[in-house]
Amino acid sequence: MEKPKDYYVILGVERNASTAAIKRAFRRLAKKYHPDLSARATTEDFQDLQAAYETLADAERRRRYDESLVGELFKPLSWSFVRSPAAGDLRRPVRPGR
Repeated sequence: MEKPKDYYVILGVERNASTAAIKRAFRRLAKKYHPDLSARATTEDFQDLQAAYETLADAERRRRYDESLVGELFKPLSWSFVRSPAAGDLRRPVRPGR
């Protein structure tokens, strides 16, 4: 499974950036990565930039995106909360007869 892209890194803004700061960053980078304006820019780079802007500029989509990032952050730890000793996942030996 592919790791989701971090839109904040793509736009080069902080996680608590305002909508105006996101818009400025997008416009600056759009000029740099637009396929018609730059020979070294790829369509994929511009599409990633556009997806990042569309997600972070809309308040509801940004909230859902931030929540998904938090979920991805704790995903590696989730196995420890689901497994139980009854499932055969004992971390220490048990003395017989106790």
